Amino acid sequence: DDEDRLAVAGFTKQGPERLAVRDGRFKYIVVNAPAVLPMLDPVPEEQLYDLLEDPAEQREASADHPKVVKSIGGVLVRWSRRLERARQPARPKAMDPAHLERLRALGYVK
Repeated sequence: DDEDRLAVAGFTKQGPERLAVRDGRFKYIVVNAPAVLPMLDPVPEEQLYDLLEDPAEQREASADHPKVVKSIGGVLVRWSRRLERARQPARPKAMDPAHLERLRALGYVK
């Protein structure tokens, strides 16, 4: 599964929170929150860098690789949803009535 080989990182450097996904050749960065410091230059919501062609990340390449942006962006959305579900408290499962009765007989449940 390609998603198993991706690296995801969150970071903030004087301004908006960003999430980055790296798949080997490409690095995708998305702004996760609006900038809070008005003196900073605005940051594009999505950025893509081709690390093979531009290892110093000097040229934003999302216009050159729209399918990559869509693909990696989708991976980030799915990862974020899984993370959010994992943060939800687990719901207790319904207990088998026979097991519940045994616990009652032992005085653990009223």
